[in-house]
Amino acid sequence: MNTVLNRLGIIDRLRKELEELPINKADAEKIAEEVHEATKHAAEALQAIRRSLGDVHGTKPTKTRIVYDSIKWASAICGLLEGE
Repeated sequence: MNTVLNRLGIIDRLRKELEELPINKADAEKIAEEVHEATKHAAEALQAIRRSLGDVHGTKPTKTRIVYDSIKWASAICGLLEGE
């Protein structure tokens, strides 16, 4: 995830867009860094879920909540990458 975010300049662009708003530079930096960290954590959670709960044959039980949360996290990551 870090490689993708860095190569596409996603976080840098977010930081610049935030700096164009009427907020101070420190807040723009903090928001961009928090988005970066949250995205990395979501990607790591999805990786752990896939590794632990992945089941191409449909034999392992699962919980609806973790499936729904995984879809939301993946959608949020895709939203950051949209248009790239």
